[in-house]
Amino acid sequence: MEKKYKLLKDDYIDFHLYYDSELESEVQEEYRLYRIQALRDFGDIKKGDLGGYIQTQKNLSHSGNCWVYDKGIAGDGSKVKNNAKVMDGAIVRGGAVVSKNAVLTRHAKVGYSAIVTDNAVIKYTEIYGENVVKDNAVLIHGEIRGNLVVSGNAKLSGGFNFFGYKQGEIGGNIDLEFSTIRKSFCDKFETNEELLNYINS
Repeated sequence: MEKKYKLLKDDYIDFHLYYDSELESEVQEEYRLYRIQALRDFGDIKKGDLGGYIQTQKNLSHSGNCWVYDKGIAGDGSKVKNNAKVMDGAIVRGGAVVSKNAVLTRHAKVGYSAIVTDNAVIKYTEIYGENVVKDNAVLIHGEIRGNLVVSGNAKLSGGFNFFGYKQGEIGGNIDLEFSTIRKSFCDKFETNEELLNYINS
């Protein structure tokens, strides 16, 4: 397979991939990430274009049109492949996979075993755990931790938070703007299951 990019060994950053607080940063290892440069034209990338930063070539496939754009980061055991895009300060880490035509942008963070695939778009959102975001789902401004599937044409926005879900699913054509309904959710639902049943009803 013809390589589509190279790592620039003299253009690197040392980065706390798992930086979450000042306290944790004191004990966490820094990862050395290298800027990438295109070796040929593909997709919307031209030969010589500079991209973002990756740790090793295992993080970004040489096939398809996938790319880590300027200010994007992919490290640890994460994989970006097919035609996926990581851009605008988005970070992929852990064993996360971003594939097909998925887009991570606007400081999205995806980690651990999370999968973002198909035509999903993630903005200003953190996703950790064994979550799957697929189909045409759009997530804007929120956080998901646990084991949740977001699929179909689902759109979640406005500060949503899902923690500890086990095999839950949000799908269909649902469109929820959480900043306007968060209080009623907190007052009304005592368990994750009750909330998901309501969302999917």
